[in-house]
Amino acid sequence: MNTPVRAYVVLAPGTGSADIPLPALLDASGEFQAAYDATGGCGYLIRPDGYIGYRAGRITAPELLNHLGIIFAK
Repeated sequence: MNTPVRAYVVLAPGTGSADIPLPALLDASGEFQAAYDATGGCGYLIRPDGYIGYRAGRITAPELLNHLGIIFAK
């Protein structure tokens, strides 16, 4: 069964989303930042159970796709 992966960008207040090609969510109250100790520019893959599945200082598509390829190949 192939389940699609949904990707969203979580933005800190005051961050623009004009150049982001993904749906964006605003972390208006800072809950995401507090829960995951997120800092500007970091990329996180949050699993459906709330655990961090992948984190990168500056996330890139090739690195993320490589990681997902390893995970879903199992």
